[in-house]
This record gives sequence, structure tokens and C-alpha cells, in this order.
Amino acid sequence: MPRVPALFSLQGHGCNFSTFSFGRWNKPQSVPTCMLTNLKTMEFKRARGYECEMKFLKYILGNSKALKMLRITCDATRYLLRKEEEWLCAVIFMLPKASKNCQIRFLGSWPRSTARLC
Repeated sequence: MPRVPALFSLQGHGCNFSTFSFGRWNKPQSVPTCMLTNLKTMEFKRARGYECEMKFLKYILGNSKALKMLRITCDATRYLLRKEEEWLCAVIFMLPKASKNCQIRFLGSWPRSTARLC
């Protein structure tokens, strides 16, 4: 993550070979200051539940002390089975959070589970 001291909002998307070096994500050696104090909202699009995505989301949630909202949208191009989507939602909601005020909004593909808030 580049140095952006006044970062308040961040947008990312699921793993692909160009952004996550062949499906792997390596956490930085130190936590950027903007994550500790400024980052308020994050939107993560095209989630598929890959290990690299889960590591990244765990890092964001575990280190962003000012985070108020994390929005996660499932990948509409790779339809997850309802069971997979429910598993992904449950796993993300169980990740440890550095911010006590953080809400997670999970937007799935299934009509009955289009939005869940934790």
C-alpha cells in the first residue's frame, strides 16, 4: 500500500494474478499510519473467498482502528453457490476487528441474502 497519510476511504477488489502476485498476498512489514488512525470506509468488490482475499480482509479489519464501514460485494461473474456465499459471510463476520464501531455490510448474489449487516 503506497504512503497516503490522509487516506479516509479505500476501494479494492478480489484476488487476481496482476494485483496479488499469483494469488498470494503478503502483509506489509509495518502497518501504515493511515490505517491506524484515518481509514473510515472500505469497499471490497468481487470477493470469492480465496485465501489471499481472506488474509487481506483480516489484515484490514485487524489493524484499522478508525474503520466504521466495510462493504463486501461477491463476484457476480463467478456465481458462488448459496452455501459458499453464506460460509464467506460467516467467516468475514468472525474476523477480529480493531475498531469497536466497525460495521460489515455483505452484499451477496442471492436474492434472499442480498444484504447482511454485522
